[in-house]
Amino acid sequence: MDTGQIMVVAATGLVTVTLVVLEWRRARKARLGWRLLATLVALASLLALALPLRIPATDTLQADKVLVLTEGFDADTVRALYQPHTPVYATDSVSWVRGRRWQAQWMPFPGNWPQPGRTVHVTGSGLESWQRGHIRYVFHPAPVRDGITHLHWNQQMPGGAALRVQGQFQSRRPLKVLLYGLNAPLDSATASPFTLTTRPKHRGGAVYRLITLQGKDTLSNDPLPVFVTAADTLNVLLLAAVPDAENRFLKDWLGSHGSKVAVRTVISRGKADQAFMNQDKKEAGNAGNFAPYDLVVADAAALQSLPMATLNGLRRQVEEGMGLLVKTDSGQGSTGFYNSGIVLQTLPPGESIRLPQAVPLKDEQAVYMKPGAAQQPLISDEKGRVFCAVTPYGRGNILHTTLHNTYTWQLASHPDDYDRLWAMLLHTIAREKPVSMEWRTGTAFPLQDAPVLLQAYSTEMPVDASFSFARNSDIPFLWACMQWPRRSGWQYGPQGQVWYVYGRGDWATLRARERTTATAALAGSGDTASIAQTPEGRPVPPLWPFLAFLLAAGFLWVERKL
Repeated sequence: MDTGQIMVVAATGLVTVTLVVLEWRRARKARLGWRLLATLVALASLLALALPLRIPATDTLQADKVLVLTEGFDADTVRALYQPHTPVYATDSVSWVRGRRWQAQWMPFPGNWPQPGRTVHVTGSGLESWQRGHIRYVFHPAPVRDGITHLHWNQQMPGGAALRVQGQFQSRRPLKVLLYGLNAPLDSATASPFTLTTRPKHRGGAVYRLITLQGKDTLSNDPLPVFVTAADTLNVLLLAAVPDAENRFLKDWLGSHGSKVAVRTVISRGKADQAFMNQDKKEAGNAGNFAPYDLVVADAAALQSLPMATLNGLRRQVEEGMGLLVKTDSGQGSTGFYNSGIVLQTLPPGESIRLPQAVPLKDEQAVYMKPGAAQQPLISDEKGRVFCAVTPYGRGNILHTTLHNTYTWQLASHPDDYDRLWAMLLHTIAREKPVSMEWRTGTAFPLQDAPVLLQAYSTEMPVDASFSFARNSDIPFLWACMQWPRRSGWQYGPQGQVWYVYGRGDWATLRARERTTATAALAGSGDTASIAQTPEGRPVPPLWPFLAFLLAAGFLWVERKL
């Protein structure tokens, strides 16, 4: 009721009291009771005309209903909807225990909820993905709790890559998000949206934790499964104008990780000195053939000295997907395809290069790049100066870097900084290798004792005795199967693929928000049962209070004439 309606009711009450007092004080007491009744009826009729009054609903639709309790349902909502002999079903064990006062039955399968002539009312945080769309229902969402609202992280990554956890949270009070792993806090944030980062040093699967704190209270402590694969071995060609320590350390580092490396140091135009690691000269091919390589690492001077035919062959391979890493410097003056849009500037004298989460690099002639429209900054400092940037070129990428003395990290006993940098640079632009099968789950949070849709993208049917894949009739390279995992933790799929199953209590707040949004969007879109909104009653027809006012006013007029 708004302010205007409250004023109307107050004024009507004041007029009623005044008229009743006046009638009571009249000298003639004959028919006093009838006069008071007529006065009240007349004023009530005027109030009914002024306000949008409704007749409470008493039809059978209110009584003929089915209640479905989901996680986190509001007891007051259920109490208002429940009537004797109303069937009540619970979709999970917690809701079943809480719903015992309404004789709830544990029934997670939506095919058993609809009943002829009854409306299905869903209360709580909503239905799981495999329960939606099977029925039509009225949804009564539960109140939203504080916590994480959006979240994303790279669950599988190659060795040396960074783990990035990005998300948002909603809270009425200050909230802190903590990334915890390997028995130590790794990163934290207090503002939304947030980004937490760390560099895993393990191989295989590990479970990190994302903890949300509100003051001294822990709101949630949920798992972040991460699977780190062995770094892919690459076939790399190093082109240099002169021998230098940077290339020698990079060659040794690549070779120690199993990559094939060929080094060509330009002596004069058309002549070069060659060295190989983990391969021989015959396997590496001739000097002008770049097709076998996943990426080429070259300095600007070496590229300038290449014959035009060789340079054109390099350009074609980059267009077809090979990566090119160009080490730029302040003396660079070429306008080749590999330097388009690059503008260099020199750091002030005595200032060191400070990269995020790394030891400063000292370089007397350090340069950086001005951000350009075509370049994607990859590494920059807190002042926005770019030291590494990627430019798409055809199906491949060209990466420019102004870091020329990263080998000093190795000399200064900081190999982790060196590993992180070069693993990220090389795997960002390396030629993509064909994948025989891509694998994913149909939901972001596969749960224990719940159906999980597994999907495989492959030209051939995945073969595994533990899975029964069926081909999609519309997409011939899409295969799918349904699984009911009986335990939480890491699971293994065809061809060594891994996936993680969460416990029923993991990510409760985030999953509740997702269920609430999806359930509300699909409410009433199914095929069975009838949908009805919670009845608010019918509006009172204005003719009735108008006739009542005429009768009451007419009686009072006639009574005064008698």
